[in-house]
Amino acid sequence: QNVFVDAEAGSVIRSVAATLAFGNQGAAGLSVAYNEIDGSVAAVVDGAKITTARDLRVTGQSDSNILTISIGIADGNKVGLAGSTANNLMGMDVGAQIRGGSDVIAGGNVLVDASNDDTAAVIAGAPGAGGSVAGIGISIVTNDISGDTTALISENSIVDARGAFAGIAVDSGKLANGYNVNRPDAPT
Repeated sequence: QNVFVDAEAGSVIRSVAATLAFGNQGAAGLSVAYNEIDGSVAAVVDGAKITTARDLRVTGQSDSNILTISIGIADGNKVGLAGSTANNLMGMDVGAQIRGGSDVIAGGNVLVDASNDDTAAVIAGAPGAGGSVAGIGISIVTNDISGDTTALISENSIVDARGAFAGIAVDSGKLANGYNVNRPDAPT
């Protein structure tokens, strides 16, 4: 039999902030969006004795995402000032651990895997139109994705994986397609 210790977290935020301002002389509009996802998720074997004929899998994963639309529009006969701001903060800590003097014997394989697939995407704009003087638009976007992702077997734990069955497939950790600053595509 296999033994699975899995923990997964996933949050989704969809937000829209918009303002529309018209004025006879001047108009000003500002939209503000603020989103935050933080916390922790961990799959932990702590001080346990586990014996399994097959595989032991300890996995922790976060798969959260934020999509924000922030638009400010202003139209004045003389002056139009428009602004939009979008702030997305993500700080998930993800862990997978065998610790605390655990003693593990697996007839097959042992996998300890932590992964964080959090993403944030923003559409922001601020058109400002002024008939005779000026039209000004400013957009500010901040995406801050942080957190620790840790997979570990502590030094005081004993793990004996005998490998009697087919292996467990895992990612190599290399990006198939690296990040290109000339394209808006995310790395894969």
